[in-house]
Amino acid sequence: RALAKPAGDSAFVAKKIDGAELRYVGNVPVAILSGTPEEMGRQHGELLAGPGKAMTDFPERFAEEFGVTAFWPLVTQAGKTLVMQAPERHQQELAAIAAHSDLSSDKLAVGNTLLELRRLGCAAIVVEPSRSATGGPIFGRNFDFLTLGELDKYSMVIVYRPEGKHAFASV
Repeated sequence: RALAKPAGDSAFVAKKIDGAELRYVGNVPVAILSGTPEEMGRQHGELLAGPGKAMTDFPERFAEEFGVTAFWPLVTQAGKTLVMQAPERHQQELAAIAAHSDLSSDKLAVGNTLLELRRLGCAAIVVEPSRSATGGPIFGRNFDFLTLGELDKYSMVIVYRPEGKHAFASV
């Protein structure tokens, strides 16, 4: 299938770096990351830092929109505390993203935990292997919340191929 860049402006730039790639399938941006947590974090930071900046700034703008900026220091601390409870490999990946981009580790923590902190619009489904057409488990999670006319501009597919783990995709 031919790969094409979408018509009009896009937040994403197709490119390849060591062990990773950001490309378009039709008009859908697809990032493929692989390796250790540190390698995937570096790849993420180098491929997605531009769009990532807008994404990590979004929660604070969201707080401003709803007049709750006074609570921002508490939200930041809560996000950092939740990240400390995540598996070490996830913490390593987030640290590598921050180290290889201009993305703030505090904003990365909030961006990766805000929905859990606020319990905003999350739905999940699990299909047991015995009920799956593939014979394997299927897990899906959906986030539905206000984008303030901005977040939807950063929709993409990220394929993760972690070393020693099962590959998975995030939409």
